[in-house]
Amino acid sequence: MKEPLQVSESEKWHFEQGPVRPPSEARSLLLRVSRHCPWNRCTFCPLYKGKAFSLRSVEDIRRDIDVVARHLDTLRERLAGDRLDASVLALWRDHLPAAERAPFWAAALWLSGGLVR
Repeated sequence: MKEPLQVSESEKWHFEQGPVRPPSEARSLLLRVSRHCPWNRCTFCPLYKGKAFSLRSVEDIRRDIDVVARHLDTLRERLAGDRLDASVLALWRDHLPAAERAPFWAAALWLSGGLVR
């Protein structure tokens, strides 16, 4: 197994998520491997107009996986096998710096299948 990539303190808890998530995937944890749309010609969708499609580097994706793992490890440690009420999770999230809230919530919701009641 490779050594985890070194990240700065500001990057320690943040991972990149795409802007569009269908409602059916609201509790899914999506890791972004590309940015914008490779087709970008749909007349009904203005979301990515004027933005070039690009693939993220393997290093960036790997860093995101490490950050998600760090979030999940922190949640598991703090829960110590106990179930956690969603309102407590929300309170915990709200005490995080703004840049860390969305990634924390994505990881918490994904993990919540067996932890949050």
